[in-house]
Amino acid sequence: MASDLVLLTGGSGHIGFGMIIALLKAGYSVRAAVRTQSKADIIREHQAIKTLDPASQRLTYSIVPDILAPNAYDEAVRGASLVVHGATPLPLFGLTEQEDFHEKIIKPTVEGTVAMLTSAARTSSVRRIVLLSSFLAHIPFANCLGGEESQKVFSASDYPPQDDGPYIGEYHAYVAAKAKARVAAIEYVKSHTVQFDVVSIAPSFVLGPNLLAQTSEEALTGSNSVPLAIATGTKFDITVAGCPVHLDDLTYVMVHSLDVNKIPGGSTFLVSSDGPEGVEWEHARGVVSKYFPNAVANNVLSNDGHVTTQRVRVETENTESIFDFKYKEYEEQVVDVV
Repeated sequence: MASDLVLLTGGSGHIGFGMIIALLKAGYSVRAAVRTQSKADIIREHQAIKTLDPASQRLTYSIVPDILAPNAYDEAVRGASLVVHGATPLPLFGLTEQEDFHEKIIKPTVEGTVAMLTSAARTSSVRRIVLLSSFLAHIPFANCLGGEESQKVFSASDYPPQDDGPYIGEYHAYVAAKAKARVAAIEYVKSHTVQFDVVSIAPSFVLGPNLLAQTSEEALTGSNSVPLAIATGTKFDITVAGCPVHLDDLTYVMVHSLDVNKIPGGSTFLVSSDGPEGVEWEHARGVVSKYFPNAVANNVLSNDGHVTTQRVRVETENTESIFDFKYKEYEEQVVDVV
């Protein structure tokens, strides 16, 4: 029911903040689990939250400073009927050692997921947990970023073998962590008596306004950095799978995944637009010229960056059909980001 209390983790991130707004608009009460009071304050004072009044009065906070601590989410989850778990370390391209990949990406992603499930199992109120995964958890890494092109159309039922490394970089470790977290969640539910079920949502590269970004540097992080690289003249030295999705479409699917009467527990959904062939990232150049001609003419946007597209084919129609919506296309995604 839309009046239920939803515990949301990762609310101070790009996707998580979008989820807070979407959940409040859908009528839910939201408890955002964040690591510090300052992060809660940033969310509370944001104009996008204030404009939702009086819905913003249904937003509360729980401070969880260490997601790996024993009983980390026990207090946060108390009284919640539903959970959206999206907290995970994002690759920031600063780590280089295998030990760091394990300790700073894989361990907190996997153990943080198990900690959430464990805390939820200690309460009788939680009926469903929606886990934010990644479409890359369903695709061999060799087919994702600069590897060999596959003619296969990957779907939610594809599960590559677990990748235990060594990892060639942070993003490789991030992909492995998402896959390991999904497996850990499945094994936890199978091996424990729990009153809730789990639904996994696996988006491709999420594009959309980053409302929490307060500097140009912050705006140029995450998946948005790909089309913005082209708009701002950056040359990417890695190949990126041409599989985007608008933030609005992802939050729509995640909100509706909370409906235990319509979406079966144990389901996994890939969320990616322009399928199954995906997009050419370079097409952003034409979009920028079309919608922002003055910025290009005045060199506010140089529009001469470069990103090489890796062709990855992803099944998308199943999610559209079940959730009864149409994806926003790449052109609209680029406009909203730029």
